[in-house]
Amino acid sequence: MDTIPAWSQFMVPVLQVMADGEIRPLRDVRAATADLVGPTEDQLADRFAASGEFVASNRIDWAGNTLARLGP
Repeated sequence: MDTIPAWSQFMVPVLQVMADGEIRPLRDVRAATADLVGPTEDQLADRFAASGEFVASNRIDWAGNTLARLGP
């Protein structure tokens, strides 16, 4: 993987992490989703210049929030 996937490409991995119905803290969902997708350490450390927020975490959050708005 050369670049961090777009937020929409994290939707299926987020669903896979959440498929067992267990309630998890967001940080655990992020970590498990990243484990499934497999970004490099450098990609996980990549930050947005303007905000300093981690790119991978931001995209996983967007995928999770979109799925939550869609409902069950």
